[in-house]
Amino acid sequence: MTERIRRGVVFIEFSSPPVNALSLPLRAEIYRAVSKHADEHSARAIVLTGARGTFCGGADIREFDSGGNLESPTLREIISLIESSPVPVIAAISGVALGGGLELAAACHARVSREDAQLGQPEVVLGMVPGAGATQRLPRLMGVGSALELITTGRSVSGADAAASGLVQAVIGEDMVNDTLEFLDHARPEQLLLARDRRIASTEEEDRAALERLAAKVPDCLRPGSPEALCAEAVMNVHSLGMDDGLARERELFEVSRASRAAAARRHLFFAERIARRTPRGAKARHITHIAVVGLGAMGRHIAVAAARAGCKVSGYDVSREVTSDARRWSAAFAERQLQAGKVTADEAGRIATGITWESDFDSGAAADLVVEAVVEQPAVKVKVLKEVSGAVGRETLIATNTSGIDLDYLASGTVDASRFLAMHFFNPATHMRLVEIGRAKETSDDTVATAADVATRMSKVPVVVGAHDGLAANYTFRAYLRQAENLVLRGASCGEVDEALREFGFAMGPFAVADLAGIDVGWHGRNESARVNDIRPWAPVSDALYEAGRLGRKARAGWYDYPAGEPPQESAETINVLQQVRKRHEVPAQTFADNEIVDACMFAIMNATGRLLEAQVITDSAAMDVIWTNGYGLSRDAGGPVFQAERGLFARWRAKCDVLLAWDEVNDPALSPWLSDALGA
Repeated sequence: MTERIRRGVVFIEFSSPPVNALSLPLRAEIYRAVSKHADEHSARAIVLTGARGTFCGGADIREFDSGGNLESPTLREIISLIESSPVPVIAAISGVALGGGLELAAACHARVSREDAQLGQPEVVLGMVPGAGATQRLPRLMGVGSALELITTGRSVSGADAAASGLVQAVIGEDMVNDTLEFLDHARPEQLLLARDRRIASTEEEDRAALERLAAKVPDCLRPGSPEALCAEAVMNVHSLGMDDGLARERELFEVSRASRAAAARRHLFFAERIARRTPRGAKARHITHIAVVGLGAMGRHIAVAAARAGCKVSGYDVSREVTSDARRWSAAFAERQLQAGKVTADEAGRIATGITWESDFDSGAAADLVVEAVVEQPAVKVKVLKEVSGAVGRETLIATNTSGIDLDYLASGTVDASRFLAMHFFNPATHMRLVEIGRAKETSDDTVATAADVATRMSKVPVVVGAHDGLAANYTFRAYLRQAENLVLRGASCGEVDEALREFGFAMGPFAVADLAGIDVGWHGRNESARVNDIRPWAPVSDALYEAGRLGRKARAGWYDYPAGEPPQESAETINVLQQVRKRHEVPAQTFADNEIVDACMFAIMNATGRLLEAQVITDSAAMDVIWTNGYGLSRDAGGPVFQAERGLFARWRAKCDVLLAWDEVNDPALSPWLSDALGA
């Protein structure tokens, strides 16, 4: 920590690399420094700022589990000291002010910020209500509606937007010291008014309406008991409780949420995502500014829009002029819909509208830093396209395939330089789904992997780095899950029973609803490709029979379910008939399954497949599966992922019936993987 005095103002610069997290040692230093200068009464003002261009990244998350966040001085004790200080305390924000960092700033008499700083309360992402006053101070500074959105979404706002809302009193430039002094020279008394002394400007009725509108974007803020709903409750208490009572209730909700299973699950994922995105030590990521997308079907156009939204120059290319024109129209309509729904900013909508060049020749794409191939999932077609692209681009251009199942080394053979080739497996729809699987082929360079991971992160995606494998890591385990679900149906469960049991477990959709949405023909083609690569056709007798009957899923209004126009999906008599024929052919007697048996069977299949991936070193940490399933396949973050669930209860339950589960899973694997065997003590 360093201190310097300019024109009677004490500038306190605190430091705790890398993001100035509020660990106990840093809290103690801040407390001592503020206490000393407040007691001396000699300073005109005290300015708190962070070293290395970062104000404060928030609490040290590790302390939530160790209890270190409760050791004195706590953040709340620092805030109490600031609010009782006879000397005005100013927060000068650059870089980030997140979580406890923003709560510290909100307690100060005023805040000044760089316009590009990011301010936010991401605690809800970790399953928690803020615990040091954000739900009471932010509504008094920026308005209840704005505070509700900031706190329940966990998103951040720029310093410029924070100033427009009243959260920040002035925007400063590069010269933090002189700009802050300039603010203090001209500050009006109301600009130095503590948040606790400010009045709520809106009525409760107005803010209830704002909460209802917010629920259209954040449905969980009205789901009883969810972290988002607890955050909303705490904020809305500003209308019924005074400041001190509101803070006390916030603390109660913080403790309840912190101890919840949802918070444990979300904290687990916070660290798991950082492990999963690790790139090889020493690898250097190139800064990519121009991305070309080849193939503008459903997946390609979504990738193009996601890249443009992130600020990249994008060239969208498809050999079909009709498809290209349709993609252009779709992107404009998509941007407008998202803007009207409040899901993108005006700047983001503008980038989507102006940042993409839609073409039917590859001229502009040849100058791209990265080309993402997103053509139909057929090996011969992809190799042909990759050869053409590889011959047209520069020697430094990286080439990525969006394949989810075709052998990467086979596809790499179509490129001039295999070291610059890899998979970037986006999940559908790529504008919304957060997961990008970074698959490295045999000759993919470390720098190529690091660059792809950096691009995914800049697109607000969660990259997971995996090795080459049939289906990479995600689809390998997903296929095991689907086969087990189909096996349960073949043995007597209905597809509705399986879907419902897994929705109750935490999935947004059951496996059969997902299969219908993706297309039963897509799965059929994937099994054909897997058979070509591995010489074994994957087991899926009912799915194959549905494909042969022309039941291709939602697009055909007939798959596992029937889809009458304008009505919800319905159990299908034709599917039941197909199923009975397959059951008779395979001589499988029908039986009944309880919901917990359905969950056990499907999770067991995922866990055994995870063990095989660890054995083959496709993944290096089992927690990667939790990142994949919560970000790619719709499993609730409050569930934490299949590995999280297994380690916290399922493994113990499975030990007593391991033989039964293994017999059910014979459609995937007739033996336990070494990892799962060790976990079960088998």
